[in-house]
Amino acid sequence: HERALHGATGSIVLELCRGLVPVSVSPVRIADIGRVSDCFLTSVSREILPVTRVDQVTMGAGAPGPTTQAVMARFRNLVERESAAV
Repeated sequence: HERALHGATGSIVLELCRGLVPVSVSPVRIADIGRVSDCFLTSVSREILPVTRVDQVTMGAGAPGPTTQAVMARFRNLVERESAAV
């Protein structure tokens, strides 16, 4: 999305998502939040941060979903591999 910051962590996560889930970078409308089953944010300092609620609307089961957990595991494995190679 044109208002989202492009960063290294987000780029890596998009690569890790390929083959796991369909990838589409687009805004989620407030009216659609209740239908979102899995959501996370990325940043350098927090890596992958699960989002389970926005305002008073719970997303999915109210806990990190299977896709978020899988992406977090893939990211963790990548970091471990990359740091072991140094």
